[in-house]
This record gives sequence, structure tokens and C-alpha cells, in this order.
Amino acid sequence: MKPNFATKKLGLVCLVMTLLLATVTVFAGCNDDKVKSISITTDPIKITYLAGEKFDATGMIITVEYKNGKSEAIKFADNNDPNNEGYTYDVYKKNLTIEDTQVVFTYKDKKVTLKITVSKRNVDAPKAEQITYIALNGALTVTPIDGAEYKLGATDWQDSNIFSGLTNGSTYDLSVRFKASEINNASEITTITGIKVMGTQNAVSESDFKVTSTDTTITIEEIEGAEYKLDNGEWGSAREFTGLSANTSHTIYVRMAATEALLASEAIAKSVTTKPTRT
Repeated sequence: MKPNFATKKLGLVCLVMTLLLATVTVFAGCNDDKVKSISITTDPIKITYLAGEKFDATGMIITVEYKNGKSEAIKFADNNDPNNEGYTYDVYKKNLTIEDTQVVFTYKDKKVTLKITVSKRNVDAPKAEQITYIALNGALTVTPIDGAEYKLGATDWQDSNIFSGLTNGSTYDLSVRFKASEINNASEITTITGIKVMGTQNAVSESDFKVTSTDTTITIEEIEGAEYKLDNGEWGSAREFTGLSANTSHTIYVRMAATEALLASEAIAKSVTTKPTRT
């Protein structure tokens, strides 16, 4: 039996209705996963950091609300975690600074913000044995210490390790600390007190170093401000050495003596032989 026109029309209407219902169903399904909002329902374990550290989302739970009324709670650890595909945060792999006060999380164009605190690190003061220097001829030169700054007495801190224009014979207090940086607070201060700046003196000239001898004595002509010694003896102001053996070789030394403001000069030496015994 052939279908009449009415039957054909009814079938066509049914087909169209079926297609329309399927289309509505498909679009309804597409809307099921549209995100309405995201929120942080559990903070991460760590929200306080030291500068230079990286953000750690471990323990955080983000709840996703969908437009169809459904919700999903996702335990967030790291946006490289395959379980959290599609989630990102703006400080990923960054070394945090004190300028970082929040982390912005994004999922399908929805954002949520987590407040964090980043503080500078405290560092130990320089050790006293690290601080070496030369205090000479009106200048104090500190052996450079990486990351340190310096000052004398109540003067301002400076990056330079050299202080000039000082007075020979005067004493100074040197302070050293590690200076503040993007990640560190300035350290505590280590102070070396009573550093005396000394001047240097030229050695005695050879022409001024005049010596006479007998068979038992050696006498040095006086040089103002100088001191003398015989062989391995002690330095002193005595210029005459007596009780020596005849015809014996000795070494005489002379240098400018130290003062309150000046170091002793380099020494110069002269070989002298006492005369033979008289017969």
C-alpha cells in the first residue's frame, strides 16, 4: 500500500522535529561546561614567602561553578600538573619579590586572586675575620667583600672600600655590613675599632750611613730620628757597639725609627770588619 500525501507530510514533520530536538540537545550539551565563575575555597599551604622563592600552590582548592549549576572542586598543585590542564597563574616559575602581593589564577578566561606576603631575607653580618685592611699614608683601604658597604665612624655608608684624606697617627672605627638588595635586608653591622692610620718614611740614604771602627768597637755617625742594630741584636738608639773581637766581620743596620704617626722605614745594611789587634 502506497503512503498517501498526508502520511508523507506527517513523516517529514516528524523528521524535522527530531532534528530540531537533536540540535537543542547538542547546544544544551555545549552549554553544560561553560564556566560561570571560579573561586579559591582552600588556600595553599604556603602564602608567606621570602624574596627569591617561587610560588607553591600545593594544597590549594579551586572550585569551578558552571552555568548549568554544576560545580567542580580541583586540588591545585602546579599548572604543569596534567590533572590541572588549562589552569595558569601569573607568577609561575618566577622568583618572587616584595612587589608580588597577589597571585592571579585563570581558567577559561575566569580569574581569581590570592593574596600573598613576600618579605626580604635577613643575612648574617660579615665575620670580623673577613675584614682585612691597610691603613697607610692617609688612607684606609678595606679588602673588598662582595655585596658589602662601609663607613668610618658616623659618616654615611658607601660602596667604595677606600677612605682617603685621613690623618696619619689618628685612629678610626670601621663598620662593615652587607647592603640591602631586592631580596635581602641590610645585615647587622660588624665594627673594627681603633684602627690607626700610619705614614711611611723613606729609608736612610747610603751617603748618610757612615761607620768607623777600632779593633773592639764600631761607631755609627748620628742620623736624626734613626735607630740602629748590630747583627741579629735589638733595634735601639745606641750608635756605638763595644767589646767586639778584633778582625771580625759584622753587619750594621740603620733605619728611621717609628713615631706616633709614622712607621719605621726600611732598613739598610753595611758590612764592617773590626780592625786587627794592635801589637
